[in-house]
Amino acid sequence: ETAFNEVVTASKIVELLKTYGINEIYEKIDNKTGIVAMIRGANPGKCIALRADIDALPLTETADIPYKSQNDGAMHACGHDAHMSGLLGVARIMNKSENIAKLHGSIKLLFQPAEEKYGGALGMIKAGCLEEGSLGPRVDQVSIV
Repeated sequence: ETAFNEVVTASKIVELLKTYGINEIYEKIDNKTGIVAMIRGANPGKCIALRADIDALPLTETADIPYKSQNDGAMHACGHDAHMSGLLGVARIMNKSENIAKLHGSIKLLFQPAEEKYGGALGMIKAGCLEEGSLGPRVDQVSIV
């Protein structure tokens, strides 16, 4: 799904996060399709944000492969499907009780829409994703998955 149309994608991300036991999830960031989810450690510390893009490019995939895009006119030509998978993998592993017990601080998961030319990051920043507030603690550092 292309920029700000990642409705099914966002829904699937939220569904998976919930199956991992993550319940602090904020949806429709900036009234769009962005998602923020929190993993809070058992010990005090900094907040590290991990970010992944969720949008596809407006291209038709022509390769005849089993994992070909199912949406005509949209494809993950630059790897956003891998970015999402990587961040979901981190979420699944880090939210296990044995890892939460060792975690100092928190991990803020940012699933950002519209990375390709449409300013999805700016909307999430303006919505307060990096600051202390209704979307969790202030972010001390951001890493891109």
